[in-house]
Amino acid sequence: MPIEPRYLDIQGIFYKVYLFIKDLGLFSFEEGSLVFNGYRYIYYLKVFLIFVSLVSTYFVIDFLYRLFALRKQQQQEMMEKISANIPEPEMKNTRWAEVQRLVNSTSESDWKLAIIESDKMLDDLLGVLGYQGDTIGDKLLQIEKGDMQSLDDAWEAHKYRNRIAHESGFQISHRDAKKVIGLYENVFREYQFV
Repeated sequence: MPIEPRYLDIQGIFYKVYLFIKDLGLFSFEEGSLVFNGYRYIYYLKVFLIFVSLVSTYFVIDFLYRLFALRKQQQQEMMEKISANIPEPEMKNTRWAEVQRLVNSTSESDWKLAIIESDKMLDDLLGVLGYQGDTIGDKLLQIEKGDMQSLDDAWEAHKYRNRIAHESGFQISHRDAKKVIGLYENVFREYQFV
């Protein structure tokens, strides 16, 4: 059985569009040119479009309001969860006080130890927040930017810790060590961990 070729009848499509427009009465053909006759419909079209715009605006505002309310509720629940799992102030500040003592010493090895201890505290915080993973990097990858305002600080500080742990002979200045501890502190303060 021979297969008949199929093709698109462009002329037929244009003819059907022409008939549709002609039936609407919006256009007419006079003396070989196309004349627009639909001015009486423009007022109704404007009213309809204004109505559609107002309804759309309402739904967008309602959506944003609900989105912000949901985000606020999620943050409140997260803060309650953190508050329930964070040790008493004396306990949580003891580790941080030790970090502060180490970073304010005159020994570079103490500065490195302060960064490593801060990274362990970050690991504990991420565990309390419910993030799972074998490494801190795995846990940080699970966090979306909107969920943690200090996410960039956590990444930058953790990269310093990795350099200390994996690069032999890595040296850090006292100024940089204080900067890194400041990055950790930003993360901890966001969650009232110190």
